Amino acid sequence: MKKLFVVFTVLTVLAACFSSASYADAAANYFEPVYNADNWTVNASEKFTFDNTAKSVITNGKDIKKATYNDS
Repeated sequence: MKKLFVVFTVLTVLAACFSSASYADAAANYFEPVYNADNWTVNASEKFTFDNTAKSVITNGKDIKKATYNDS
């Protein structure tokens, strides 16, 4: 009985590994915006720094900021 439990546990872990790999492959097709300032409409341009290399938008200050991506 103990061997049967171990076999099913190993098979379950193995199946979980394969399913997460397929989810990762499917996630490669998700939408990712371009991080150039020209592609964004912002409410206060001096509070935003767009870094296309690092794929990030950095904000300054603690007030509420709004950025809208222009492309679909």
